[in-house]
Amino acid sequence: MRTDALILAYGLCFLAGPLIFLMALRADPGRSTALALGILVLAALVLAARLQSTTPAAALAALWLAWVGTVALLARAARARLTDPRTRRWGLVAGLLATTVPWFGLATALWMTA
Repeated sequence: MRTDALILAYGLCFLAGPLIFLMALRADPGRSTALALGILVLAALVLAARLQSTTPAAALAALWLAWVGTVALLARAARARLTDPRTRRWGLVAGLLATTVPWFGLATALWMTA
């Protein structure tokens, strides 16, 4: 994988992912936002499946977006049921860290194939 692609992947995972996650949590806590996140996840998965054979890097980015959306959906569901501020704060931290998980998978895969 080229260096510029790795820099882009790093930026996506460590900057854009947490920002998207925070925006999803700060949005209106109603069902319409959760539905929009669910549609985003499904659309990203369909897009990844369609792009897999033609542009694998774009498919990987779409899978990453689906991952971030899924983490945001789970965090929103947990925050709706948990009222303790400490628990909610730790859930926020766990969600922010979870958005970076795909970077470690990509880095490990590149390390093992180099």
